[in-house]
Amino acid sequence: MPTLPKKLKKDAIAEAICEIRFECEESLSLPEIVVGRLADFDVWHDFEKIRLPISDIPASIRSQNPDLKKQPVVELRERNGPRLAKIGVNVFSYHRLAPYPGWETFKPEIDHTIEFLFVSFQSFKATRLGFRYVNVFTAEDHGVNDVRHLNYSVNLAGDDLQDPQNLNYRKVRSDTHSVQVRIASPEFVSGPIGKKVQVLVDLDVFTPDDFETNEAETAKAWVEDAHTYEKEEFFRLFTEEMKQRLVEAE
Repeated sequence: MPTLPKKLKKDAIAEAICEIRFECEESLSLPEIVVGRLADFDVWHDFEKIRLPISDIPASIRSQNPDLKKQPVVELRERNGPRLAKIGVNVFSYHRLAPYPGWETFKPEIDHTIEFLFVSFQSFKATRLGFRYVNVFTAEDHGVNDVRHLNYSVNLAGDDLQDPQNLNYRKVRSDTHSVQVRIASPEFVSGPIGKKVQVLVDLDVFTPDDFETNEAETAKAWVEDAHTYEKEEFFRLFTEEMKQRLVEAE
């Protein structure tokens, strides 16, 4: 594949997320220890701490429910800043909100967090890794007014669909990387985004169900590859005209 563009003149990333689901001895014996230890990590020691509503459900009940088990119970939010972390007994995620600082800044932050996570608990193993970019195209910043400006089309019985769309598809990129792509018109977008959305492009890279690792270096390398696959899928959606107009010259 040709060399990927490094960045856009006007960034489209509304939120960047790295999530790790895990198992460890403390999650079973002393779940409060897991949350407390992660919340005291020096990087976000001064962040505002917010208890999420799910924390009112007893840990013993959450641990028995597969959906509740992987939900965060505490949110740590940087005061007047773009960073936040979400912590659960078996899940951790690190978020960067707009303005996105660039991969050169975000990746070392992820690596530092992974290194801390993997050495902080007994018999720790990651059971799922996820890496996600939520991108927002606007008319003002990108000259994109609807999904028809992107490099794809949906054909139904010989007719190209022109109406608002909510398209989801998945591509397997390696034995440990699948990319879920969602392209949505504003009619299908909810929640706080911060900009007037014309097209939302949500790219979520994740591991298979049988994945596990107890090595931090494996997780860090996985994230690096996930970032590459995410960028490849993102720029496949660009027409040549979009690339010429929106990509920053190197």
